[in-house]
Amino acid sequence: MLASDSGLSRRKHILFAALLAILCGVVFFNALHNAFMVDDHNVILWDFRGHNPHHLLDQFIPNYRDMRGMKDLSISQYFRPWAHILPLTSYTFFRNDPFGYHVTNLVLFYFACLSIYMFIY
Repeated sequence: MLASDSGLSRRKHILFAALLAILCGVVFFNALHNAFMVDDHNVILWDFRGHNPHHLLDQFIPNYRDMRGMKDLSISQYFRPWAHILPLTSYTFFRNDPFGYHVTNLVLFYFACLSIYMFIY
């Protein structure tokens, strides 16, 4: 393969990533200025344990028996740290401003789309 072919391919991927970013921005633009919806109040605003960064390590190594009152270890244990870490870090930066949460979701959506593109090509 020629060096110019590699450069062309690289430019093609960068162009696609830029177009994908624009497309994601156009699709999400209408939602960026919306207020919190449905369960956002429970998950973001009223979860006071989720507002404290001192509980960040607990999301990775939780003590389920103490935290959930589980005595039977055969019960399927809940472990989704990113579901709690993202709202916690977003709350640290944006507090009660929904715009920041929507921008965070837009960026995550863009990286998910970009990951699918990279996986396919």
